[in-house]
Amino acid sequence: MPGTPAFCRSWQERYRLTNRMLVDPAGTVRRFASGNLPGAVIFDHTGRIRYVGHAASLNAIRYQIDSILDGVAAP
Repeated sequence: MPGTPAFCRSWQERYRLTNRMLVDPAGTVRRFASGNLPGAVIFDHTGRIRYVGHAASLNAIRYQIDSILDGVAAP
């Protein structure tokens, strides 16, 4: 059944995804992802949101992660 941890785990294994996945039956994350599913939300070490976008935007995601690690990402 879609949305269950077992379903998501099987989907992750089937497509050999190595990223962490979130099961959110209450839809809490949708307010961050804003319809961009699969979505990516990047938080910094203080809990501030630094990136919201589509998970396939790898260049933007890498840039934000590198910027956060370098301490230069704008809030």
